[in-house]
Amino acid sequence: MSETPTVPPSPKTPTNRMEPLGQVARELWILSGNECAFEACTERLISEDGAFIGEVAHIHGVEPSSARHNPALDREALRAAGNLMLLCPNHHTRIDHVNSRSKYPTPMLRRMKREHEDRFRAAAAYIEAQFTDHTKAATVRYATSLDALHAAIGVDKLTPDEKQEDVRLVNAIADKLAELTLTARSLLSFLVQADALLGIAEVSRRTHRSQGEITSTMEELDRLGYAYLEREPDEDEPRGALKLLAPTSFDGWPLWEDLRSFLGEHPEHLARVIVDLEFDLLD
Repeated sequence: MSETPTVPPSPKTPTNRMEPLGQVARELWILSGNECAFEACTERLISEDGAFIGEVAHIHGVEPSSARHNPALDREALRAAGNLMLLCPNHHTRIDHVNSRSKYPTPMLRRMKREHEDRFRAAAAYIEAQFTDHTKAATVRYATSLDALHAAIGVDKLTPDEKQEDVRLVNAIADKLAELTLTARSLLSFLVQADALLGIAEVSRRTHRSQGEITSTMEELDRLGYAYLEREPDEDEPRGALKLLAPTSFDGWPLWEDLRSFLGEHPEHLARVIVDLEFDLLD
């Protein structure tokens, strides 16, 4: 019995269809307002039971036989946000069906997309702003000599190389502080200035911040090695004590103590150094 000859699989027909990039899908969803982008349609894209029933529709179709296909567009342009709309299944079918696609030319769909997304663009921008990484916006004013700090703490016999090493160390500390959020630097400045072991309840009363906010901020300070929340304090310590650490980047230098000595008469300057990162005040 002769064997049936093996037929090689047919090569796949090249296609322009590609999934939208993650950032594109995210942008489409944020600007959708959970509604179909077709004019006057208020169909939700997520059903009551939590299922996503919306569909990604192309303004310019990806295949030659597709609605509004433009052969000049490459695959990246076809899956870009500007060429995509989130629609309910009914309107997706309507704009692409061979019997009705001619009623929905490209300019009309672009207008629908623009007008729909503009309704939610301002709100989306506001939400994005609330989650800005403020550490990226921190600007450090670096020290150049530390002459004022050295004089205040009685260090006046340093060689030029030793002075520059201190400047390098202090500016490295400034860069590390810049990694903290503004809220974390503010709490750190408060703890350094207090120069006392305080409990979370007292810090909450003094700063007018909730204990939950303080706990969350202390987690950030703990993660980066500046302070921690002692959940099981000793008998003579306040409940939920907030304890400072000397970061390893200090190289054993009691910087917090020296800053208190130098800026003690001007506590607002301490905040300018730790919170506003104005390390040139130490020159």
